[in-house]
Amino acid sequence: MTPARLHLTSGETLRTLMRWAPNGSSLTIRELADAVGVSKSKIEALLSEERPTVTRELAARICAALDVRQNALFFEPLPTPTGVGSSSGRRTP
Repeated sequence: MTPARLHLTSGETLRTLMRWAPNGSSLTIRELADAVGVSKSKIEALLSEERPTVTRELAARICAALDVRQNALFFEPLPTPTGVGSSSGRRTP
């Protein structure tokens, strides 16, 4: 079983928080990527919401770098009920 991933609330919120970084200046995509130990493309994918999920550990590192609470940027999605979205090809009468 894979560990639950957290969803980014909004790419625009992340971008805004990067502009208001804790040290009083804005963080570039590269600077945030280096600070949290991921590639620049991972941060770009978060900002564009192309890949809006991260591990709990990465969410914690991003929030620490931006000095914000985790629930300001990420949320845990509700579990999908069993069978929803499955495509077995069978129809129930």
